[in-house]
Amino acid sequence: WQLGRAAAAAQLANVRTRDINLPPDVAATRAASAPWRFLIDAKGTQRVAVSGMGLTSEWSADIKLRGSTLNPAIAGRADLVRGDYEFAGKRFELTRGRILFDGAAPPNPRLDIVAEDQQSGLLARIAIGGTALRPEVVFSSVPALPEEELLSRLLFGTSLTRISAPEALQLGVAIASLQSGGGLDPINR
Repeated sequence: WQLGRAAAAAQLANVRTRDINLPPDVAATRAASAPWRFLIDAKGTQRVAVSGMGLTSEWSADIKLRGSTLNPAIAGRADLVRGDYEFAGKRFELTRGRILFDGAAPPNPRLDIVAEDQQSGLLARIAIGGTALRPEVVFSSVPALPEEELLSRLLFGTSLTRISAPEALQLGVAIASLQSGGGLDPINR
């Protein structure tokens, strides 16, 4: 089973059973207990590995895990030690990273992550803000380029004026998917 790939969660049936002919020295089974409650304080100055969805990184963390297995709550923060992010086949170096947990249940931390890549005289930057449930992704560059031009260079390695019709369609779909998810903000506010 993999996260995000399973069909609807299947619930196992609870079948009532009764053992008969047990030896007299065997204790009766106990009733199911309540969900576990957390009282965990965790601190790591490094070697907290975070990977997946293009991210390969190392973080430090100082968090407090509370609540129960049914309703966990995390308070504290995690700070970037080092790492990189792969987007559109390009490797971006993480230059800033902070994740702030406010103790809410379920957890929905605030994100402040920046990844950069220097290529052909262009510094491309991806900034991820907002919350984990509603991330805000902002693309920018030095020198400043419109978002369509920047994404064209990131996705296809060439200017918007030089891409083919299928690539233009692919670029439009990429921009629309980022905008519909609330993830692409205008670069110049």
